[in-house]
Amino acid sequence: MLAELLTSVDRMIIQARQFDPATSDRWFHLCISDYLSTVIFPRLMPLLQRQAPRVRLNLQPPSQQALDLFEQGEIDILLMPQEHCLREHPAELLFEEQHVVAAWSENPIIRQPLTVDQFRAAGHIAVGIGTGTRHSFAESSLQALGMDRRVETVASSFLQVPELLIGTPRVTVMHARLARTLAQRLPLAWQALPFEFPVMREMIQFHRGRISDASLGWLIARLRESAQD
Repeated sequence: MLAELLTSVDRMIIQARQFDPATSDRWFHLCISDYLSTVIFPRLMPLLQRQAPRVRLNLQPPSQQALDLFEQGEIDILLMPQEHCLREHPAELLFEEQHVVAAWSENPIIRQPLTVDQFRAAGHIAVGIGTGTRHSFAESSLQALGMDRRVETVASSFLQVPELLIGTPRVTVMHARLARTLAQRLPLAWQALPFEFPVMREMIQFHRGRISDASLGWLIARLRESAQD
């Protein structure tokens, strides 16, 4: 078992040193939310096609299983808010994100600036992450602020939320980048939250044993390029 592990590590080191994006057919394994895949990957995929047409991606949603695979070295990169990063491994800032309140574009509540009381009284759609008890950044921040509201629906992904808003008086707290992106193809409107809300720091985290991996450094640079707002 130890000999097989060492052979695998040696193979990874050789592949990393010999990495040429123009010819490599390497698999990269990423843990990424549907929010990030929506706002970053429409820029990343054409970039990869031009620079590394044979490179392959395996995208997994956030979950405890994904974190366990990352610890085992089977996932290359975690993309997640700073609060969810693992302390034992290095992480770097990808970008900072604001949050807004979003609703169906025909919802009267979104046509004028909301008050805090209106925000609390409205029916809300929230997002639950994975199968555990982890909250999204928005949910954790709202709880920390003591911002009680009436949650009427809990979605299992960020991309479910806009479809659940359409034709209803409900609202949601959404990433600003996601709201801007989805409003280009869905009847969605948004505005600033009626209270101070923390800025989310979206991070790139990689395994401490992969710091010298040139191929991983190359992919991280492409992610940064794609994340420029």
